[in-house]
Amino acid sequence: MGAALHQREEHECEVSPRSFPADWPESPARDIVTRLSDGRPLTELLSFRQLRTNRAVDCGDRAVGELSLDTVDVDINGHRTRTLELEIELGPSGITSDLDALDAELRPYELIAQSTSKFERALAMLDQSAGRPASRKKKEKKKTPGVRADEPMAEAGRKILRFHFKRMLANEEGARKGDDIEALHRMRVAIRRQRGAFRIVRPYFKRKAVRAFRDELRTLAEHLGDVRDLDVLIEAAVGYQASLKHDAGAALDPLRALLADQPCLCGGAPAYADYIVFGAFQWARSVSPAKLLAADDPVHAWRERLLDLHGGLARRAKGYPA
Repeated sequence: MGAALHQREEHECEVSPRSFPADWPESPARDIVTRLSDGRPLTELLSFRQLRTNRAVDCGDRAVGELSLDTVDVDINGHRTRTLELEIELGPSGITSDLDALDAELRPYELIAQSTSKFERALAMLDQSAGRPASRKKKEKKKTPGVRADEPMAEAGRKILRFHFKRMLANEEGARKGDDIEALHRMRVAIRRQRGAFRIVRPYFKRKAVRAFRDELRTLAEHLGDVRDLDVLIEAAVGYQASLKHDAGAALDPLRALLADQPCLCGGAPAYADYIVFGAFQWARSVSPAKLLAADDPVHAWRERLLDLHGGLARRAKGYPA
């Protein structure tokens, strides 16, 4: 019996599902939780669902305690483990020798003594889950937030926000590198869904506790929206370039014929026609790194001269190297 004997203080406090520890009724349980959390919001690490069947244990006219058969479900990151446990809790009139007598009565059933509590074993399972690469892969494949119908709205909101927050972080590196246009798209979708979730569950959270998160998501959405617009523009330009025929350069032959005999399209100095045509080349270098002109092309030399006009004003404009 010694290995399965647990002695501890127990504090109970009936609270509303959507309440913060600071809002709990005054009790030792509230004081302990508030002190340990230092006022920070609580985060769910795991969940217990326990179905208990109780029986009173008496010795003659003396109430010894309570015997309970528990069906315990532990949910850790969507992975559920079920155990069956038999527990005997001494009452005020119970003594240690009563446990020895009960132990003798239960020995024929070959029960396995537990040296740790249910909560301690669940924390050990949580640590093992966090240390296994296979568990991390399973978490990455998680398709839903894991919300249950019997959960409070605040807890359901936390699960939904955490789910889409992790998806946002999973695409952050790809969005920063810019190699995969879809990484940025997926990151923006995750942000939109977090903002949408906040609109639904906002009444179940303290306004000050979530205001900073909502503001940061709004700012991030605005910045990524600008980047997405540029990505779409670049994608369209590259697609258009790929669709052009290989002999498209022949369209510039009339320009080459003019520039073979004069420095500018309008003659000895640039004028209206030069600036109109040059504007198309300037737009191209602002949206795409594609090289449109060979270095020995007369049109290339003409464009270089216009880039240097007015102290190189056009060359200093934002864009890819000409």
